[in-house]
Amino acid sequence: MEVKHAPETNEGRFYVEGPQEDLGYLTYSLQDDTFTVEHTFVDDELKGTGAARKLVDEAVRFARENRYEIEANCEYAAHVIKKYY
Repeated sequence: MEVKHAPETNEGRFYVEGPQEDLGYLTYSLQDDTFTVEHTFVDDELKGTGAARKLVDEAVRFARENRYEIEANCEYAAHVIKKYY
């Protein structure tokens, strides 16, 4: 499963492509030096595969590489970050 990244100026997303639409994604916003995870979604097709965790892992990796402070408005991402990071 490949996680792709689509950055924008002050926001972006990490996603897993599907044949018709994305099967999973994590959206984020950037303000100053803060990277905020806004929402994580995984289609039923990917549930139980670790896809949501992989999306969060990629987001954290990106944020750390760019020296952003990480916050999460998404409950799932907040749980993963608190438990593993």
